[in-house]
Amino acid sequence: VDAARRAMLVVPGTDRRPVMRPILRMFADGEAAPVEALATTSASSTARFYSALYLGLYYEACGQAGASRDWIVRALAESDLQGDYMYALTRVHARRRGFY
Repeated sequence: VDAARRAMLVVPGTDRRPVMRPILRMFADGEAAPVEALATTSASSTARFYSALYLGLYYEACGQAGASRDWIVRALAESDLQGDYMYALTRVHARRRGFY
């Protein structure tokens, strides 16, 4: 995770997507706790999908396979984005990891 943080691209300004702000902080420097990324869970189904997806990817980067699986499977199960390319990418990722 430390090596990835050092190589992470810096996005100038503030991300206009509320769900991504704590997620970017979480990935960039660990400043935001994973629970902050879930603050948007009462928001739209799209926000819930991205929160769960990126939490799953975060836990995967941290070597926590069980938590990663739980969040990525949750992202897929709770999403209504079946036609979205990120949903399709998440399905491919989950299959490649043997999550289902």
